[in-house]
Amino acid sequence: MSHILFCSNPFSGHVRPGLPIAAELVARGHEVSWYTGSRFARLVESAGARHVPLDRAPDFDEADLGGAFPERDRLRAGIPQLKFDVRHVFLDPMVGHVADLRALLAERPVDLIVAESTFGAAVILAEQTGIPVVAYGITPLTSSSRDTAPSGLGLPPMAGPLGRLRDRCLTALVERVLFGAEQRRFQEVRAELGVPRTRAFFMSAADDVPLYLHGTVPEFEYPRSDLAANVRFIGALVPPAPAGAARPAWWSELSGDRPVVLVTQGTVKVDPAMLLEPAIEALADEDVLVVATTGGVDPAPILARHRAGNVRLERFIPFPDLLPHVDAVVTNGGYGGTQQALMHGVPVVTAGITEGKLEIGARVRWSGAGIDLRTDRATADGLRTAVRTVLNDPSYRRAAQRLASRYAEYDAPRIAAGLIEDELARAGRLVGASGR
Repeated sequence: MSHILFCSNPFSGHVRPGLPIAAELVARGHEVSWYTGSRFARLVESAGARHVPLDRAPDFDEADLGGAFPERDRLRAGIPQLKFDVRHVFLDPMVGHVADLRALLAERPVDLIVAESTFGAAVILAEQTGIPVVAYGITPLTSSSRDTAPSGLGLPPMAGPLGRLRDRCLTALVERVLFGAEQRRFQEVRAELGVPRTRAFFMSAADDVPLYLHGTVPEFEYPRSDLAANVRFIGALVPPAPAGAARPAWWSELSGDRPVVLVTQGTVKVDPAMLLEPAIEALADEDVLVVATTGGVDPAPILARHRAGNVRLERFIPFPDLLPHVDAVVTNGGYGGTQQALMHGVPVVTAGITEGKLEIGARVRWSGAGIDLRTDRATADGLRTAVRTVLNDPSYRRAAQRLASRYAEYDAPRIAAGLIEDELARAGRLVGASGR
């Protein structure tokens, strides 16, 4: 069997999409190790992988970045915090990541590396060692293109010469000015690690790997006439539901006459005042059943503040079981949760702008499958109007159902594992796989 090393930054949305790929590779007879944060040890082991802890690189709780990086909380949300995160959360730790991974390689050879798209140390390790590397995307495509604005601005494509001029100017502004200091730091880190400068922008993960597994369908991504051949659409990467999760006592209410609206807070910014509480307030007097998840926060204090009789609030609910009963989803715009809704043909309302969510919301708006509020502090009035609109205007559900039919054509874990085995075979490193 081949030994495959997965690498991910310690964020739920970076680890979970890789789980079905790892599980499929294990089922095919490969040995899988996974380098990531200690909070995810049991999760990666549930996929059959061996957990490798962070040692020289920082291990932190995504829900408390301020605890690991106290100076972050003194910065204004938006661009200032994003620039801080790029440098301190993603770029600087690459030195520790490479040191940890070199120590791992000294103990046990690796045949191929599979890294989530923000884990830049994998590319550097591949340059140092010659080990092939594959990336899986956890965000909308960040690859540079003449047909799109630079990633992060949330701007849909603009056709024609004027659009291309816009995009060239914006790309120069983002890469040389807005994130110029971070790009220079990226080159400095590469120099510290003994690899040459690169022409790639630090955000353009797909530009630096021979195979980029993009976890969506083409219809949920902007068309690019210059899409690189290494980018392969594989469908949505949906992590498995937790084993043995019990259904709440109110589950039978999902079969009632009222439309069901799912509200999901996400796992990083779990302050209920950002989305959860405004949504409860917005829908308290509507003729709908509101099912909401806190992302881990204790629901009792929230229920005490908001005594709406139509709200059912839980820490977590397995979405694959719930979504067939749902008529609309209100989400902070996480990539995985948004796509899970669309896989079930459910229109969405997105309210998030950080951690790449501007791009996710823009694609929701562009696809016609929902409404993007372009804020991470949604108001009750704005949410109420948006939910009423997606429930009452059938065009949103039709667009979501069109996407659902395309998602159904893809078996993401199987496609990804097959492409990874192709890379192993090309490198002469495919050993003892079932090839199913």
